[in-house]
Amino acid sequence: MDSLKVVLIVCLLIYGSHGTKKSREEIVKEILGRANPNNIPIVDEQPVKVSFKYSLQDIYTADVGTDQVELGLWLVISWKDRSLSWSNECTTFNELTLPSKYIWLPHIEVYNSIGKPGIHSDQLVRVYKDGTVTFVPQYTIRFSCALENVTTEQGAACTLKFGPWTYDVRDLVLDESQQVDLTTYAGGERFQLIEAKQKVNKKTYPCCPQSFEDIELRVTFKKI
Repeated sequence: MDSLKVVLIVCLLIYGSHGTKKSREEIVKEILGRANPNNIPIVDEQPVKVSFKYSLQDIYTADVGTDQVELGLWLVISWKDRSLSWSNECTTFNELTLPSKYIWLPHIEVYNSIGKPGIHSDQLVRVYKDGTVTFVPQYTIRFSCALENVTTEQGAACTLKFGPWTYDVRDLVLDESQQVDLTTYAGGERFQLIEAKQKVNKKTYPCCPQSFEDIELRVTFKKI
């Protein structure tokens, strides 16, 4: 007998047919009543740890004349917000989909795009029972890159950067353990991907005494 059946049987034995099991609608109402999109979910003065992973879809264009590259990618962003958790044991679901506008988001933005990036996904998040939130926006981004080696065996190495626009390391830190996801990479006949990797950088700017983190995607490729 699986664990879900055991929980349901226990709930029926304790609470009967008129027990306290809450519906999805009731849980959503409770969560949205507590959620605050303007309040970063810091606990015990520890910064929010944000897991961030690039999922590369394709290299669309690499224009040697303008030194511009256009990429398609997903961002897989995850963090924990305890105010969004629920503890009722007698529910039959452990996750919900909610509009992102109702909850706090890390507001991780691209630093070096040319023009405004195209966002092609619905602005929805997946919220889990323990308060874990996963947000997966889809982007098309154009940015500058020196492409003089794109036709050589060495290839061109292009760097894209995302980071929290206003949160320094006292409020938000980025997970350094992630690797670029290439499982959905389309490849194609135009470019050969040589390497794709990501890393976290920490930097102090003239405006502010505290450090800020960004997460860099470095893609090395060549024309076929």
